[in-house]
Amino acid sequence: MRDKVNRLMNRRSFKQWLSIPCLWTVALLTAQAQSVELQYAPQDGAVFDVVETVTRVTSATGTDPATDPVTDVRTRESVVTVAAATVPDPDTVITTPGLTVDVIPDSTAFSNKVVIQSQSLTRNDNAVASPLHAALSGLELTYHVDSQGNLLEIAGYEGLGDAMAASLPDKLAATLVKLVNHDTLRQQDRASYEEVHGPFTGGSVTPVVNEVSAAVHALPSEGSVVLYSVSTIESLADDGKIRLTRTFNSDAAALAMQFDGLEEATILEAQGTLASTLPETYASATVSGSEQVLVQTGGALVESRTLEVVAEWTLQAAEGETAEMHKVEETREFTASAVEMPAVEMPAAQP
Repeated sequence: MRDKVNRLMNRRSFKQWLSIPCLWTVALLTAQAQSVELQYAPQDGAVFDVVETVTRVTSATGTDPATDPVTDVRTRESVVTVAAATVPDPDTVITTPGLTVDVIPDSTAFSNKVVIQSQSLTRNDNAVASPLHAALSGLELTYHVDSQGNLLEIAGYEGLGDAMAASLPDKLAATLVKLVNHDTLRQQDRASYEEVHGPFTGGSVTPVVNEVSAAVHALPSEGSVVLYSVSTIESLADDGKIRLTRTFNSDAAALAMQFDGLEEATILEAQGTLASTLPETYASATVSGSEQVLVQTGGALVESRTLEVVAEWTLQAAEGETAEMHKVEETREFTASAVEMPAVEMPAAQP
């Protein structure tokens, strides 16, 4: 059973962690208004440093033999340059001979350039060598984004073949090129982009205090739980930013205890028809954590995001046996800082 669970954990991890900064301008309404309008309008030529780190600690007790905690840290550093797109005719196709075909969507408003400076993985503080990570370092990608900030397409993964050929022995490079799936890499990046930036692309955000919601959340192994959330979104007008704070827990009573005046019954009302789907082999499972996001209203980007998730589950045990308990703690950190902002031309003075 332990081997099966471990295999499932490797296949079904939390959402992919790769992403780039979404860049927009937020126009605040008057002080009396309730919502904050979002408009994707990055400054052409602006440059940002982006650092993304995912720390994942996996542990288990009650196994025979017991497993020591394993700490994996994945890091990607990128430089993003905003580029207003010169959109070709609809359905224009740009091809790389012998490789993948890239289509530039006709609704592209920006083709932001992303240069991956480095990508690495450590396990228990020891570097894990990866030909793929080595090839990704220095790779240039293009993120095609529409006028609302939605990600349309990612181009540039075709360059992995040349990068591998330049840094690896011929036979190894040829083998790895066949194993690397460009579409999978694109989907990983897209999932991360939408997770970090999706809530703030286009439309508007309404400030709220202790808003309760519920959703079905997949466990890192198998099965799912109903996850209750309490969210606060505030407009920091003096600082020109928006801050999102979210606390969540699959235990409604435990979540209610973290907020004055919030009753367990109020949280449970958000469940509706949602239900947990735990395998028969599970005795129990819980998920808890928090999220904080800081968005610059005048700087046109998500400045920082920290997501902490703790998932724990216990397997059924026969009488007289010790139950297996598994725990996954994951922290995802995203920061984007301006390196260069183009000078804004001031209108000429009238005579």
